[in-house]
Amino acid sequence: MRKITSLLLTTTIAFGYFASACVREDTPEETTTTKFTIPTRSSMPSFEADPVDVTIEFDTVYVDEVDTPWVLENNIPFAHGNVTTYFNQFVTTGSSRSELQEVPGSEVYNNQGILARPTVTHYPAEQDGYTVYEINYSEYYPMSMYVPEGHSARFHYWYHDVQFLDYYTGIKYPYVALSGGSDSYLVTGDVVYNGETYTVSFYCYRESEFGDDVYTYDENGTYRECSCIMYYTNYIIVPNGYDGIVMYIYTADDSDLTLEEELAYGTNEYTPPEPFGLPENEEYIQDHAFISIAELG
Repeated sequence: MRKITSLLLTTTIAFGYFASACVREDTPEETTTTKFTIPTRSSMPSFEADPVDVTIEFDTVYVDEVDTPWVLENNIPFAHGNVTTYFNQFVTTGSSRSELQEVPGSEVYNNQGILARPTVTHYPAEQDGYTVYEINYSEYYPMSMYVPEGHSARFHYWYHDVQFLDYYTGIKYPYVALSGGSDSYLVTGDVVYNGETYTVSFYCYRESEFGDDVYTYDENGTYRECSCIMYYTNYIIVPNGYDGIVMYIYTADDSDLTLEEELAYGTNEYTPPEPFGLPENEEYIQDHAFISIAELG
């Protein structure tokens, strides 16, 4: 199953009231054109893996040696820059998932976001024989919508989560689907390889930043433009010498998912280590971009 994260802006936007309190021009103003510019910060914050919102210990994973690495066997092409992704947005009423309904007559205008090329560093872990890979990246979502006169609405949107897998076996790293109420998780457990047992850990932290809203009005309603940037920090602790971390990103356009379909996805759902591409998960190589973390740091 494709993993998605859905979010509901916490501030209610009272479009009808706000518009009626403003002086309108006789002719509608042109809406601002969305520009796909990756926002940057001078330095990423440093996060500690404590506390966490969700903690899970996975069952022991037994890994066999392979003659040909999964990446080579499947001719996986690696991306080397920013990656275009798709997301969906809804103009809704209601303050909880169970109450959400789309506003009749509303429209949304953009379905593309950008995942910025990750930055990677690695350094010795506290425990002997292990290395920490610190992987920072951001996802940028420029959003725009139209709300008919007289409606107060919230802005609900979803996007696909980024995940990781093993270069050699194609086994996906354990993963927790974050929700609007959780911003971090830690999964840890043992991996047995060639008779040796290794304890590995994967910590993910998310921070959200919202850009300024821009409003324009016509005689029938309100146009709104805003943006959201998700900053992610991942710590992956692996045995010294391991270089098989691969990030993968869903890039197919399925932004026509309905609100009802999106709400059917669970939140904080856990996925254990399992092979990429299982038929029941509807995962296909051509629907993803892959990035080699070893190439970046």
